[in-house]
Amino acid sequence: MAALAVVSLILVRMGIRIFNREEILSKEMDELNLKNMWYSFAGYFLRPPELAAKRSDHASARFDLLRFYRHDIPILLRQQALPLALVLIMTVLAAFLGATFAQQHPLPANVLPLNEISANTFGNLQKVRLLPEINTSFIFFNNIRVIILAAISSVFSFGVLALFLTLINMGLVSFIITQIVLLGYNPWLFVATFILPHGIFEIPAILLGMTFALRIGAALVSPPPGLDLGQGLVLTIANFLKILIFVVMPLLLLAAYIEANITPQIVIAFYAK
Repeated sequence: MAALAVVSLILVRMGIRIFNREEILSKEMDELNLKNMWYSFAGYFLRPPELAAKRSDHASARFDLLRFYRHDIPILLRQQALPLALVLIMTVLAAFLGATFAQQHPLPANVLPLNEISANTFGNLQKVRLLPEINTSFIFFNNIRVIILAAISSVFSFGVLALFLTLINMGLVSFIITQIVLLGYNPWLFVATFILPHGIFEIPAILLGMTFALRIGAALVSPPPGLDLGQGLVLTIANFLKILIFVVMPLLLLAAYIEANITPQIVIAFYAK
């Protein structure tokens, strides 16, 4: 019943925004025109955020990477304040649920034998046939795949699945850290060695990716001001791709390299006997 109520509210909200009488009278009817869609997408992608909707302004349709980092990113983040807040709330909720689940289902001590780590531990893991080879490219593409999946699923779920993927990822981290505490290990040392070296880049990148993925689905419920549903969807996809290509991917690539090559050495330095 609760799920049906949420869906009903979403559909009512969509109806109010899409079929607003004044907006219908002031806009042309949408058409599935691939050429126009591409033209709009290019404008949204190339222009700074405050000029993105000015599709008739050909002169401003230029992309500048320095401008993007210095000017566009702060504006885009302010525009996504609500989705970012929702993602952060889900992160806190995931941490709580992960910790609660860990306390209810403690793992045996032999599952996480940190006191048995040696200089050969990570090398031996690579020899296990059932496990994938842990390297930079595997970690990088796995994280990118999760964010792209969140963006695609967001279109069909009004952003709900993007939040759900955030819940799973952050809940798993919380679950493991809580198990470390229950097993009597130092949680601060575990976080500082296993998570922090690459996590300082990976976690913000994933949260940013999930935020802009969530906004894609939310555009179907509440399009950006001044845009109809179709143009709102194109704009949010363009913003997502800009953040993905120029912010999220570089951070995740750096994080993947550190996780595959530096984090194991830090773990061995502190835990190996």
